[in-house]
Amino acid sequence: MKRLLFFLSAIILIPLQAVAAQPDITADSKITAVTVYPDRAMVTRKASVKLEKGDYRVVFPDLPGEALEDSIRVSGKGTAKARIGSVDTKKAFLEATGKEEVRKLQDEIQGLQDEDRRLADELALAAKQKEFYQAIQFHNAEVWSKEITQGKPTVDDWAKVVTFLQGGQRDATTQAQGLDIKRRELKDKLEALKKRLAEMQSTGGKVRLAATVEVSSLTEGNLDLELRYLVMGATWSPYYEARADVDSGVVELDYMGQVSQRTSEDWKDAEVALSTARPAAGAAPPELFPWYVRIFEPVLQRAVGGMKMKKEAAPAPMEMDRMTEAENEPVPAEVVTAQAETAGSSVVFKAPGRVDIPADGTSKKVMLSQERLKAAFSYFTVPKLSPFAYLNGKIENTASYPLLAGQAGVFMGGDYLGKSTIPLTAPGGTAELSLGIDEGIKVKRELVRRQEENTGIISKTRRISFAYRITLENFKKTKQSITVQDQLPVSPQAEVVVKEVKIDPEPTERGDNGLLKWKMDMATGEKREIWLEFYIEFPRGKNISGM
Repeated sequence: MKRLLFFLSAIILIPLQAVAAQPDITADSKITAVTVYPDRAMVTRKASVKLEKGDYRVVFPDLPGEALEDSIRVSGKGTAKARIGSVDTKKAFLEATGKEEVRKLQDEIQGLQDEDRRLADELALAAKQKEFYQAIQFHNAEVWSKEITQGKPTVDDWAKVVTFLQGGQRDATTQAQGLDIKRRELKDKLEALKKRLAEMQSTGGKVRLAATVEVSSLTEGNLDLELRYLVMGATWSPYYEARADVDSGVVELDYMGQVSQRTSEDWKDAEVALSTARPAAGAAPPELFPWYVRIFEPVLQRAVGGMKMKKEAAPAPMEMDRMTEAENEPVPAEVVTAQAETAGSSVVFKAPGRVDIPADGTSKKVMLSQERLKAAFSYFTVPKLSPFAYLNGKIENTASYPLLAGQAGVFMGGDYLGKSTIPLTAPGGTAELSLGIDEGIKVKRELVRRQEENTGIISKTRRISFAYRITLENFKKTKQSITVQDQLPVSPQAEVVVKEVKIDPEPTERGDNGLLKWKMDMATGEKREIWLEFYIEFPRGKNISGM
């Protein structure tokens, strides 16, 4: 009987021991890939664990508190045949790190601030000493000159006094210069310590997240786990560098992404992709609700102290070059660009190589693409307001992806001309781009004649005549299209009359309020003139404004 009971107990205990729970495993995970959206990022972490047959709890500790718990997903593969079960999350507050070190740093900063105040006092004293010596020399100059002529005291005695005063001023000046240098050095140390203190204090009181994954291993082996989560505090925006070549009729466009993040974890040596998708917008269209209108009935309310303030969510705010060397003669370096993939209505740019993006909000640039776009160039000038011609380019997006709205740095040759903007432009669409001033088109507006005279025996009016000449010259290598804008004065008063005398050539367009516009094509080296003559009549003895 005893043997039978022992045999049955062994049968029961063996399977229980086979599926006994194993101790928790802390995953040593690393960020391997990040997909950045305009207002958040999808982070991928990978960890490899060694399993025996049994049930495990694999813990991913120290995840950012900004991670969206509902977005956490886990997958895995490896030599171990395993099943992944539920994923539990738990938040915890970090204690302020290095309290003693923070206190020491605060004491050090306080000491430097005290030293700075002492130096400031010494500097003020040196300034007072210099003023004292100057005052003595200035106020006694007349007395000295009289006493010197009388021989009391002697010239040598006064020379010694002057030397003493000048030496005192020189010593005070030298002391002040030395104190200024010490204060500048002290300021640099203070800024560095304050920055270090801010970094240390920023880690205190932060929320961290731990994710626990239930894993059942049916066989012994290795399992590579991949954990993904969305995290707030990351953003990217497009930035362009546009290089205009007017003679070739093209704009070379460098399409870049500016990436920054404050997710409380650095992205080191990670594969980075930039997506135009907006997960926050949701997948379903918005729904309309009833729109009620009614008679307004004012309601008197007693004033209540205090004020409510509405918080508005602010959008959370990599240039990589691969240098090549030639054995004999230098050749242009190849610029590595991202791979663009279309996913539904969005585009994902996969950056080349691996990059580091710190969690301090520093902006990094990544090259997305380089495009050579055909452009129709034209010039616009308002000589009355500016003696320059401004270049405009109408570009066609021949890429397979849209150009997102963003700022563009504009270059002409090797010269930086300023900033412009590129609007959202779909593939095959066109966009207007302001490209700044081009000195290749010379513009000049000059007053040729201004004449005043009295007219009319009965009406007794006064007339002021004006004649302006606008000169345009094309020094570009090709024919250019130029639009010139000027104006005639207008008056809302009947007693003030503006009369056009001569406008040559006739404007292409006449707008409201006296606006005039000429559109012309100018050949290389061509020079043209526009004449604008008019007079203004008004009652004699009156003055007019706006002249």
